[in-house]
Amino acid sequence: MEASIEGIVHQLQRLSSSKLQLVADFVAFLNWQQCHAQATADRLEVFISNSAVDNSAFEEILSQLADQVFTARGENTAPLPDFAVSRSGIYGDHP
Repeated sequence: MEASIEGIVHQLQRLSSSKLQLVADFVAFLNWQQCHAQATADRLEVFISNSAVDNSAFEEILSQLADQVFTARGENTAPLPDFAVSRSGIYGDHP
């Protein structure tokens, strides 16, 4: 690895200042990209660990939600027609 680094340093020393600035900008971008990716991964890990719900608790929440929907809907409410939940019913004339 040392030989590779020495070769890179030697090549960098031969560059003009404008090209050296481009290399420095690119290295800064790569460093930013790596830090940004790590920060995103850290936030996602925290989100997942904070919002973890076991299956039984999730099923209970869904059951309560379904009960509330059926109670609020009433007995005489007609279900949606098939067209309303079809692709053409949802998107209409949108390509």
